[in-house]
Amino acid sequence: MFNLRNQFFLIMSLVMIFTGRELLRNSHVKSTNQKKAILLEVSRPRKYSYVGKDIKINKKWDDFRNYKLPTMELIETSKDLSNMARFSRHVANRITACLTKNLCEQIPDKDSPYFDYHHTEAHDLLERALSILVSMKESGHDEYKLITQRELLDILKVNNESVQSLAIELLTAKGISDDFFEMILGQINDLHPDAIGSAYAILQESSQLSNVMRDKYLLSLKKSFKLNDGLKVVNLARALKNIQLEKDDLLDIARASCTQKSIEQNYRVIKFYLQSLDDKLFLDKICT
Repeated sequence: MFNLRNQFFLIMSLVMIFTGRELLRNSHVKSTNQKKAILLEVSRPRKYSYVGKDIKINKKWDDFRNYKLPTMELIETSKDLSNMARFSRHVANRITACLTKNLCEQIPDKDSPYFDYHHTEAHDLLERALSILVSMKESGHDEYKLITQRELLDILKVNNESVQSLAIELLTAKGISDDFFEMILGQINDLHPDAIGSAYAILQESSQLSNVMRDKYLLSLKKSFKLNDGLKVVNLARALKNIQLEKDDLLDIARASCTQKSIEQNYRVIKFYLQSLDDKLFLDKICT
C-alpha cells in the first residue's frame, strides 16, 4: 500500500508525462465530431482530391464518407457486401499510400493553430474503411478477408492509434502464421503510443497458438518495457491488466522494466501498475 507521499509523486509523474506529450501534440480533442469538424477546416487540400476521381464517382462514396451513418447500418443496408469490401479495401490502400508518401499533400491552414499530423481528414477516411471491414467481421461476413495481410502490414506504418488497432484486429482475425506474427512484433515498438498496449492485448490470443509464438510474444513484451518513450511505457503498463500473464511472466517483465529506474516518472508508473496486479511484487526489491 502506497503512503500519501508516494501517491502524490505517482500522480504528479502521470500528469507530467501526459501533459508534456499532449502539449507537444497540441491535438487533444475529446469529441470525435468536433475533431472532424476542425480537421475539415484546416486540412488541405479540401474535397478529398487525394482519393482520386475513380473513388469519388463510385456510388458507395457518399455513404462511405457519411460519418453519421454507422458502419453496421451501412453493412446491413448494402446489397453487395463484396463490392463494399472491395471499395473499402481500395480506399484504404489508396490513402495508406499517399499518407506514407506525403501526408496526402495535406498542410496546415496558416490561419489556424490546430493541425495534428497523425489525425487528419485522410486518417479519418482510412479509419472509416477499416471500421467497415471490422464490422463485417463482427457481423459474421467473410468479405472482410478481401484485404490482404501484406496490405494490413503496410497500414500499420500509418502512425494513428485507431488505424493501427483496427489493422491488428483484422490481421489476427484472418489467422497469423509464425512469420507474420514475427513481422507484427517487429513493428510493434514503432506503433503510436496509444496503440502499443491494445496491440499486445489483441495479439495475446494468437500468441497462444504455439509455444514458439508465445515465447516470441513475451520476449517482445519485455523489450517494449525497456523503451525510452515514457508514454508508450505508461500505456503498456496500463494494458497489462488486459494481458493474460503467469506470475513468472509478470516477474520477468518486472525485471525487464528495471532499466526504467533511471527515468523516475516511468519507473513510478510501472511500479504502480505492476503492484496493482500483484501486491506482493515489489519492484524496488527486484531492481536493487
